[in-house]
Parts: sequence; C-alpha cells; structure tokens
Amino acid sequence: MTRPSFNRSISLECRDARLSSDAGALLLREVVERTGLLPWLGGHLHDPRNPLFVQWPLAQLVLTRVLLLALGWRDQADVARLQNDPVVRTAASLQRGCMPAREGSLPSQASLSRLSTMLSPRAQRGRLNEALTVVTGRIYAGLGWSKTPIDLDIDSVPIEVHGHQDGSAYNGHYGCRVYHPLLATIGDHGDLVGAWLRPGNVYTAHEAERCILGVVGRVERDVAPVALVRMDAGFPSATLLAGLDAKDIGYVARLRKNSVLRNLAGDARFPMLPPPDGEPRIRAREMTYQAGSWGRARRVVHIHVQDPGELFGREFYLLTSVSADDLPALELLQRYRRRGCAEDAMGQFKELVRPALSSSNRSKSTWRGRAPVVQAEPVEPFAMNEVELLLGALAAALVRAIGHLVASRTGRRRRLQTIREQLLKVAARVTFHARRVRVTVATSAPRPWAEAWRALGALSPHAVPDG
Repeated sequence: MTRPSFNRSISLECRDARLSSDAGALLLREVVERTGLLPWLGGHLHDPRNPLFVQWPLAQLVLTRVLLLALGWRDQADVARLQNDPVVRTAASLQRGCMPAREGSLPSQASLSRLSTMLSPRAQRGRLNEALTVVTGRIYAGLGWSKTPIDLDIDSVPIEVHGHQDGSAYNGHYGCRVYHPLLATIGDHGDLVGAWLRPGNVYTAHEAERCILGVVGRVERDVAPVALVRMDAGFPSATLLAGLDAKDIGYVARLRKNSVLRNLAGDARFPMLPPPDGEPRIRAREMTYQAGSWGRARRVVHIHVQDPGELFGREFYLLTSVSADDLPALELLQRYRRRGCAEDAMGQFKELVRPALSSSNRSKSTWRGRAPVVQAEPVEPFAMNEVELLLGALAAALVRAIGHLVASRTGRRRRLQTIREQLLKVAARVTFHARRVRVTVATSAPRPWAEAWRALGALSPHAVPDG
C-alpha cells in the first residue's frame, strides 16, 4: 500500500479487480455485429491455415486488431496488457454467454503478427479495401443516406516512417522519410472508403486512375450514388480524365497555371475595390481549354478572388465535366471548397490511428538457441504495411460510424479523437452472477454514451444484407 505525500489520507493499492478503461469496446462490437462485418469477412477473406490447427478464426483476429486500434492500443504487443480485461475479451470473442468475460483470452502478439502475413496477398488487401465501403454502406442504409448523392474526395497524404522500410523514401516536399498513400473520402461525412499505400517518392497522381475508377464503382454499389469526384491540381491527367468520361463520372479538379490558361483568362490583374461589407469579391469566367495530351476540350472556370485590403487578387482554375447549366461557376466553386472537410477527415484519421508502418523482414538466425531448420518464406514488407494502413482505416470507419449514430440523435458532430475519449475510453466495473455478467458504468459517463446505444436501433441486424 502506498500513500502520496501531498495527501496522507489517500492510500493506493493494486488488487485483482475486474475493472476496465475500455467499456466502449462493447459499443464497437455492437456496431460490428449489426453491420454484419464478421460474416462478411469470414466469407470473403481466405484463410491459408490448416483448419485442424486453427485456434483463432481469421475474422476474429481481424476483429481483435481493429478493436485495439480503435481503442488506441496500436502496438500488437499491447494485447498482452489486455489479457485480463473482461470487457475487451468479451468484445473480441465469437462466443456467447459469460465464458469470454470469466475465463476468455485474447490472441497473442504472435497471432496478430501472423495475421498481417495472411492478409498481405494482393487479393486479401483488395477485400479489406472493399470492407471499408461495405461497413460505410450499411451504416448509410440504416441512417437513410444511401439514396442521397455524395461527393468523393481523392487526395494523397504523407505518413512519416522511421528507418528504411521497403518502399519508403525521403520526400523533399514534406522534408522527411514517408510513405505517400492515396485516400478516398466521402467529403461531407468524412468516411474513409479507400486507402492505397504507395512509395514515398511517387507523384501525387501515381496509380490514381486505377484507384479512383475502382473505388467509385464500389461506392456506387455499396454506399450511395457519386455526384462528383473532387481532386487537387496534381491529379488531372489525360488517362484519368478519359477514364472518368468513359464511365460518365462527374469531376472537378484544380488545374496548374500555365501560359495558355493565362492568355485565355485575359488580363484579370487590374485593381478592384472590395465590396462595402468587407467580404472578398469573387469573379468567375467560363472558358474552354484543351491541353496537348487531352483528346478533347473541356470546361474550365477561371476564379479571381479579391480579398479586403489587397490591391491585387489571386486566381486559380477549376476543371470540370459538369456543364454550366447544371452547375454554375460560383456553385461549382462552393462545391470544390468543401474539399476542406475531406482534408480534415484525413487528418483526423492520422490523429486517431497514428499508423505505425514499420514492418520489415528480419530473418531469424537462432530459434531457442539453435539455428532454424527451415526458414519461412519472406513476406513483402510493403504489403504488410498496407495491411496495417487498411486495418487502421477499418478501425476509423467503426469509430466514425458511432459518431454518425450519435449525431443522428443529438445533431452534433464530433471529431474521431473526441468520440474515442467520450464514448470508447469509458471506465467500467464487471461483476459476475450465476448466468449473467454486469458491466457497470459510472453515472458521470457522458450523455452521448446512452445516445449511442439508443441510436444503434437504426441498424437492425435483420435489415442488413449478407452480400
């Protein structure tokens, strides 16, 4: 027993009490259950192991890893600290009844490490990417959003790594060694529906055509109709634009400035007086432009913004496939500016998961004091790092789903980190009865905790499709 010096009336002791700081694991598991994610994973992921020697089903390993990432336990070794947590054991178990809380266990760190190896083939990674749209689509269906057209944002983000992981490289633009993944986000809601790991020194639009065309098809099948694909200035290329046009997918993107565009826009640098209310003055000019590599001319809108107090304005160009009748210039600008919501959502994803992409091949020279008889086949570290990125994206999708459910009842949207702090990292005491397990949460638990459980009624398991 220990007594702190600042207050000798307090005593500190450590005992084998059934306590948990992660009561939100039950909330996460209920979302998994009502969206039918586990049956979907079991039916679409390939388990290469001999069924006679399998202790942990592949879907349960994925569930455990995703729950830990969502709760903030990002290191695989953290599973050893949670072996005695009855709430986490129950949430990660496929068994019913009291047994998981009483005498259950979690997969070991070695089992979770082998999970990354089993998910590293390209087909497995493709299924994990598909799982992002499946979960999001089932949440949207429960909330009644599946018929409302959405805008899909595509952007690249840097993820810093330490060491010389396969595929990472020093990127002069970011000033550090990074991977440069591509992310697809539903802009207005912030849902991550696609993630592709790329080397650190690739151009912004590297492999963008394959990724964008693939994710648009999945989103329209599983989530909602896609109204616009929004992109930054680094993405428009002749092949990508031709692919979007061929599939009749609307898009809007910035264009890099060049002399031809400046000549088409004319002299827009003359001084302009700002409006009386102090708001910036915006001018839009319609143009038709065809780059040398494009197969045809396309609509371009020249935007000139005059900020209060500035003598000269700033200008940029928006490329779009939508006609001026369907989307006038200023409305197009407003739609494009909402890309800021997607960039914020990508930042929230990195803040929540903090992807640790550090997998690399380390061959064993000894095993139990002896040289190994058989060396395992090396696994591509780049593929394993993409698995970690996708598992983190799936964890963020579950946390975001809880935020949507609470917002549907309270009208207040929360950041991913706030959802974790207020709804997932909730203290609880577990008591066992003859045939029941009771999880007691303090009355000081925030109101959104109760609202989240009530909102889960919108996700009826009987209404969730199996496909």
